[in-house]
Amino acid sequence: MILRKLISIACIASLLTLSGCWDQHLLKDVTLVKSAGIDLVEDEKYLVSVTIRSIQEPTSTEEAGVSAPKTMQVESNTIREARDLLDRRIGKAYDSSKLEVLVLGEELAKDDILLLLDVFYRNPRSPLSTKLVISEGEAQDIIKLGEGYPLQIGEYIADLLSSLEGETEVPNENIQSISARLLSGGEDITLPLIKPLDDVTATVVGLALFDGTKYTGKIEHQMSTLFLLMNGQLGKNARFSKKIHDDKEVNIANYITIDVTGVDRDLQLVANSVDDITVKLNFKFDVDVVELPVDVPMPISEVRKLNKKLGDLFTKEAKIVTDRLLEANSDALGIGKRIHAFHHDIWKEKDWKEVYPNIKFETNIEVRIDQQGILY
Repeated sequence: MILRKLISIACIASLLTLSGCWDQHLLKDVTLVKSAGIDLVEDEKYLVSVTIRSIQEPTSTEEAGVSAPKTMQVESNTIREARDLLDRRIGKAYDSSKLEVLVLGEELAKDDILLLLDVFYRNPRSPLSTKLVISEGEAQDIIKLGEGYPLQIGEYIADLLSSLEGETEVPNENIQSISARLLSGGEDITLPLIKPLDDVTATVVGLALFDGTKYTGKIEHQMSTLFLLMNGQLGKNARFSKKIHDDKEVNIANYITIDVTGVDRDLQLVANSVDDITVKLNFKFDVDVVELPVDVPMPISEVRKLNKKLGDLFTKEAKIVTDRLLEANSDALGIGKRIHAFHHDIWKEKDWKEVYPNIKFETNIEVRIDQQGILY
């Protein structure tokens, strides 16, 4: 009996030493920032635009809920200063721990974006899973989408990007995934390039190419899927519609739509000297036909002709893609990493960014139709 009392007293006494949940962040005490945009304005200042939402506590007449999204803007010299200015204007504490999308204006992205991201890497409450996109124009035009409507632009853009990642139209990137490439060199990043269509919707218009930490060029949307396949980033699906005829009476009969189901990639690097580097890229695409208004099954001879025609079309477009990369001085295929690993003497001889624009790409794509339709 005495032993039980002593144990009870000891347990009660130990409870007095526990600190409890001292570091809590309640949603009712903060204003959530779900999306943010940064633009460059006069005098090298930043225009920071955010959409905010706050948790409304229940009253005698209203139920608890989330307020409608609202856009707020401030001009500042640094991103940290912008956060402090916003904190003074909103009713509750500024909280970006749920930030879903960060949009950078086109002109701003031409400067060093790593300087802008510094505050996100330093703050332990910053969500490194935040999607990073480039706006064709000003970032504020994207952030202001849906004003006056029950539209949360951060969720909308995040869902749009997630869908397109599965369709192999944009890379699966966030603030964390790009950090190593921004810092180490040897491989450059690509980010989704978007623009507004109207007051409530936006669309992806291509991929923004980077030379180190600066935006220097783009790949148009119709070729972004091909680039991602060339870079080994096949999503759940990769669909193309190609014109294969010019003489059909009905226009739709001139086109074929295919799904790429598999990619074999062979990259050979021939580096004789710093001035003589050739990259040989050979691909084999396994595809299924999902739309072709002809009788199926096609004869083997017709399938082979179609394979050859599609291969030639893809090879021609791959040449355009590599030309875009060289023009932008964007090593998005990671050739520099291979030079560093297997030809370190060439890597050390000269700055890779001076060497890269002069390398040569030799690209060839073969296509093999595996399935012509549901039954064949």
